[in-house]
Amino acid sequence: MAVTQQRNLFKVLSERLRHYLQVGDLERASKISRTAVESARRQAGKDDAHLPQLLEALRELAAVRISAEDHDGAALVYREAFTLARGSILVSPRLIALLKSELAGVLDVQGRTEEAIPLYQDAVEIFESPSVNEPLLAAQLRNNLGMIFKGRESLEMAEEHYLVALDVFDNAYGKESLEVASIYNNIGALYHAAGHLDRALEMQLTALELREGLEGKDSHDVGQSLSNVAAAYHALGKPRKAEKFAQKAVNVLARHQESDPECYAIAEENLAYLTESSASVAPAQDPKPIKAPLKPEPIAVS
Repeated sequence: MAVTQQRNLFKVLSERLRHYLQVGDLERASKISRTAVESARRQAGKDDAHLPQLLEALRELAAVRISAEDHDGAALVYREAFTLARGSILVSPRLIALLKSELAGVLDVQGRTEEAIPLYQDAVEIFESPSVNEPLLAAQLRNNLGMIFKGRESLEMAEEHYLVALDVFDNAYGKESLEVASIYNNIGALYHAAGHLDRALEMQLTALELREGLEGKDSHDVGQSLSNVAAAYHALGKPRKAEKFAQKAVNVLARHQESDPECYAIAEENLAYLTESSASVAPAQDPKPIKAPLKPEPIAVS
């Protein structure tokens, strides 16, 4: 089969695969992805020119396994792709970067951050290289690296990645965008963890303002941002403002209770604690932290 015919077949199978993934039919999606891989494998065995299509087919098979929460299976598929791609001049640096970033994402989800970090870093370097020049993809990965380094308490490293990502998203989408709001949220969580509470509050208020303007005041993201603002005010020793924002958070997240019961439960717990604390005759001088329902937000590679 000619390379052009193989590409056309792969395009048709990919479109069908995306359809079945969108409707949640993982059984058919898995069958199509396996068919695409086996077809591409046979053609690549006859002609190396088909190797890039085989790697793309393996990426899609891995995506199906991720959708099925088979992360170990997805990692095996990515590692096979790396073995096939090693040393081939037919495989573009961009495709290598995508494979590295996607495998890193799988390892990240599994908590295997020691393995994920170098893959993310390699992918960032390739995406930022003059020959590839895709800073948005690099920024998405820098956000994920920021989350990892925050979790490892490498706060300066996390800040560096977040600030670069913020600058890229700002230039690409403008200051008023959901991507920028997500980074402000993540930086706010970082500064809160580092004890820079005034700066944390500033970041969280900015994220909240952006989300209210872009999504409306009743969105799930707004509810989570309200909770983060409440947590920041509480840490700053301003219980009345903390309680005010915690109450708003509960009111908003109640609308999303069915889709995210855990987030709503945490917001209710926070409000109950703040209400009880404000009613206390002798409130604690050093208030205990309250939970923030919103974890740092990954931004998916596309």
